[in-house]
Formats: sequence, structure tokens, C-alpha cells
Amino acid sequence: MPADAAVYTGISTDHYPWTEVTADLAVRQSQEFSGVFDAWQGPRWARFVWTRGALLGGFTRAGQGLSWAAATQGLPRASVSLTELSPSLSDLLWSTRAAQARALPGAWPDPRAALERERFHGLLISGPHCSFWSSGRVLGARCRWSARPVRCTRRTPKPTGTRCWPSGRSCWAAFTGP
Repeated sequence: MPADAAVYTGISTDHYPWTEVTADLAVRQSQEFSGVFDAWQGPRWARFVWTRGALLGGFTRAGQGLSWAAATQGLPRASVSLTELSPSLSDLLWSTRAAQARALPGAWPDPRAALERERFHGLLISGPHCSFWSSGRVLGARCRWSARPVRCTRRTPKPTGTRCWPSGRSCWAAFTGP
């Protein structure tokens, strides 16, 4: 998630109880919030996505659907983060929630022209970074995951489409379609 868009990061529900988190999110939802809420406790992780005040849903690392009640009960002593995003980035994250990751062919920046030509739609990730793509164009980049990656890869991700990426590093893509 874009580090500069974080509303709060890594707050413990021991100090900011679920009832207060839920109340805060209800207010934001009424203000047409678009963004992502992450909660994690040990290896368990959940993510919820909103666009223009509408909750699109929640899911686990495996891409399985998850209710708010199940998340709060299953992660009673979680760390939580909230990140504001544009509606288009929220929609893109939601559409890639269960996408299967695969390695890009070749080292960056070699695959970039093919991604643009093929009108790639999805996420590119490497290390703690990501870039958001739609119709072969970068919507946003230089992002840091506010919690754990959305089930995209067994390796750690980094941004593509940015000058800060060293040549020759591996990159993974979560494809959702051409």
C-alpha cells in the first residue's frame, strides 16, 4: 500500500479495540472512503476493501471470502492498518484478490514493453513494493504493503515501472486478464 496514504499502521487492537476500529470505519464509510484495511495476528491475515463508501468485501491470504465478524473473532489481538486509496486502486486490488501470481519472463525492465502492448491489468510486486496496472499503464507505484502481501507470491515483492528498481531482480505479477 502507498506508505504516504496510510491513515494508521500497525496499531494493536489491545490498545485500539475492535469496537473503536469498527466505529471509525463506519464513519469513514459514510464519508465515501476508498481504501484498504489490513489485520494480522501471527500468520493469520485479513484484508477488507472499500470503494466510495461501499464495502466490496474481505478476504484471507488464500483469497477466500471473509466476513467482518469472522475477522474480529479470528484475530482478537490483531495489528491493524488502514490505507486510503483512489477508487480505481481499490477496485484493482479487489479484482486481483484471488489472482494466481507468476514470474515475469526476464529481468526488469525487459518485460515492460510487452506488459504495455498486452494491456496488462493487475499488480506487479517485488520486495515490499508493488505497482498497480490497468490497460497497460501504471496507475500507481512505489508502494509499500501496510501489512502482508495479498497472497501474490511466495517470494517477497518490489515495484516495477519505477526508476528505483535495480536491473536483473525478479518480479512477480498477479494477472487478472489481458
